[in-house]
Amino acid sequence: MKFYLAPLEGITNVYYRKIHNKYYSGISKYFIPFLNPSSFTITNKERREIDPINNQLINTKVVPQIISKSAKDTIWLINELIKLGYDEVNLNFGCPSGTVVSKGRGAGMLKDLEYMDQYLDEVFSNTKIKISIKLRLGINEINEFNNILSIINKYPLEELIIHPRTSKEKYVGPIHLDALDNINQKTNFDIIYNGEIKTLDDIKYIESRFPFVKGIMMGRGLISFPSLVSFSLKEEDKLNTVIAFYQEIASTYLKQFGWNNTKFFLKEIWVQLIDYFEVPKDLRKKLFKSEKEDEFNKNVNLIFSSCPLNTNPENGLTAYK
Repeated sequence: MKFYLAPLEGITNVYYRKIHNKYYSGISKYFIPFLNPSSFTITNKERREIDPINNQLINTKVVPQIISKSAKDTIWLINELIKLGYDEVNLNFGCPSGTVVSKGRGAGMLKDLEYMDQYLDEVFSNTKIKISIKLRLGINEINEFNNILSIINKYPLEELIIHPRTSKEKYVGPIHLDALDNINQKTNFDIIYNGEIKTLDDIKYIESRFPFVKGIMMGRGLISFPSLVSFSLKEEDKLNTVIAFYQEIASTYLKQFGWNNTKFFLKEIWVQLIDYFEVPKDLRKKLFKSEKEDEFNKNVNLIFSSCPLNTNPENGLTAYK
């Protein structure tokens, strides 16, 4: 089974990916978040993200993810990425953000399947690169999925990454696992599962129920439990590893961006990472209310020194079965 780190806007940037790869093993692919080509330009932030020098990771691959509704912009960006040495890209047809969908990007591509077909035809006809797609089951109803698949099947995808919810459901509500039960009979692509993976039991369940699934993409679950697929990491080393991992992220970001920007970044990480520990409610509140650097670090150090690791996480995939 292959394991991927999903792109999370504002978290899994070049700094996070490099440092996670330094401390944790088991990830086959890291995905660069949400490249949005517009008017044939790449922002300075995007250049930093795709710079090959910044993506030389250990025993893994980095895949740029493109979120666009313009075939011409997408083709241009793919050719720029090829020049940089990339041999694979991922097209995001899954982001359920309201502002993204309203602009026809991400899961918004699923609103007009005729347009999606034209977009894919143009992209595949004018590029020579491995292309995967990250996908939702539909906009409002899961019965839209068969029509989506009938179009996707026309193109030689490298992989199909599926989050089994609709765009409307975003990240809450049921996981429609039944929609994937026979998907191996409906397509020849390698299927990658995505959605609510937080425990080893979740991983084992997917492996057992869907033996045809080739990999699992994790986002929030892997931010919460960064050692989840680092199977060689000993239990007694997990605490010291996560402390060193976090401290390097914090110091790296602080040097680059200063405290005012760093505090927002670190709080975004702690929204997920706090589940790695058994943290009392009052300490959780203190951490997220902290504005000054010394106060914030004091609360982080209290978590590291007094809160045991969470050995029984909740609300993973098993909560939705």
